[in-house]
Amino acid sequence: MSRGENYHQLRRALSDANFGKLRFKSEREADWVFIAGNTEWKLSDAAADVMLRAREARMYIHVGRVNSQRRYRHFRWLAECLDLDIVSCDGTAARFHPAQALRRLTDVIEETSPLLR
Repeated sequence: MSRGENYHQLRRALSDANFGKLRFKSEREADWVFIAGNTEWKLSDAAADVMLRAREARMYIHVGRVNSQRRYRHFRWLAECLDLDIVSCDGTAARFHPAQALRRLTDVIEETSPLLR
């Protein structure tokens, strides 16, 4: 997979929330796995196992509700330690608290991405 790939041409995503088992018959079934659910589950070993399976199947990974510096740091660390390709994340903090979210995101991105400094 290449980051230069046209994402709009990808087939579909599988969502995994609070279950801990990524179920698919073949890697051709989907291109993405969407890690959803409550914070406790997303920060669990079970969620990391799902992401490892996704990596083995050469799937892209998206993580939902990454609204805090703690969660961003966790998934950044996980991506580095497990060699995961977490290509995107989302969160609604910017919608409800834009100034605070911008400050926090800018701080954590600068902190965890030395090439951006």
